[in-house]
Amino acid sequence: MSSPHQDPRPAIALVGTFQFPGDNASSRRVLALARLIEASGARPIIGAADPTPDLRPREGPASDLPTFHLSELPQKTTPRLLRALRQFVWGGRACAWLEGLEPRPAAVLLYGGYSPFALWLLRFRRRTGIPVFVDAVEWYQPSHVPGGPLGPFHLNVEWALRRLFPRLGHAICISRYLQRHFEAKGCRTLYLPAILDVAAIEPHLEARPPEAPLRLAYTGTPGKKDLLDPMVEALLRLDPQGERIRFAIVGPTVPSLLALPALRRRGLSQLPPCLEAPGHVTNAEAMAQVRRADFSVLLRHRQRYAMAGFPTKVPESLAVGTPVICNLTSDLGDFLEDGVQALICPEPTVEACLQALGRALTLTPTQLTGMRRAAHHLAETRLDYRLYQEEMNKFLRTLTSTNQISQGF
Repeated sequence: MSSPHQDPRPAIALVGTFQFPGDNASSRRVLALARLIEASGARPIIGAADPTPDLRPREGPASDLPTFHLSELPQKTTPRLLRALRQFVWGGRACAWLEGLEPRPAAVLLYGGYSPFALWLLRFRRRTGIPVFVDAVEWYQPSHVPGGPLGPFHLNVEWALRRLFPRLGHAICISRYLQRHFEAKGCRTLYLPAILDVAAIEPHLEARPPEAPLRLAYTGTPGKKDLLDPMVEALLRLDPQGERIRFAIVGPTVPSLLALPALRRRGLSQLPPCLEAPGHVTNAEAMAQVRRADFSVLLRHRQRYAMAGFPTKVPESLAVGTPVICNLTSDLGDFLEDGVQALICPEPTVEACLQALGRALTLTPTQLTGMRRAAHHLAETRLDYRLYQEEMNKFLRTLTSTNQISQGF
């Protein structure tokens, strides 16, 4: 790896409360951003928040990226109260690291961190003149966060999104909802949905044998965001023995699934044959479950959190060749076509799920193969990070009125 003094490309430093590399959506977003910055002609340097200071080569898809662990996150052994208080001073160590870089970065990209990080970086920009921009990827529902609407976490996020992030002047936005918000605040924006390195993902493009049950998959931690109960209820009405349909729910534990209203109402003490619960697995294992499925499942309420974000689960499913059963939130309607790469539910209801499952059961192997190939084609032609390199290049040029960045591209 070239040293910073040998590499003539302008450097973009990525900082925030993410851990990197990691087996989570935040780490995968940062990896995609770093790859896109590289493709756009700059040099990414990652200042991750991992608790243990570290800089060493690592195996895996991010092993070539210079990564500094800045101890912004507390150790697991830190008392809970101190861990809670720590989030209000996030950003100080990152700024100290940024000011010590030689040569200094041409710009700084913030992912996460919200108000504490933004305050530190606004002061850093004022002292150094180095532009700072934000990657905006979510806007929580007040009822989804600890403390509710008047809790400190919600107030922290609201202050950042409404006041502090717009003061940075530039924003990458994962959804049109967030793009409209930041443009209304006078920011220059770049629309960048949930992007992937599609070329590095192995798809499965052939349908299952016709005698095998239809397979569905969900991966992740649903929390209050993702709705599992409508699909589970539909399955229990349609095929509780799993003779025609099996649904693998990857991530939640069996007890948490038994607490779903559809199962609790029936007084079940174990999962019915139509449901499988592999539990918490690595991202590679979760993607293998999606790759084996005929459809992945994602149902969400059309509330602010769902419209402001862009569900990473959908591009990941498309990339492995698995079409989606979903309702339309965020910008999914700009990408998915009913009957082509997806079966669209008008609403996230039991009745809509029953209708979608009925349609899925009528599809022939040839039709299912066609949907798999259309899903992968959509990922290749709309959601691969390389497709956005020219737009990123132009966006980076707008970050400064000097030639500090533009001369390096």
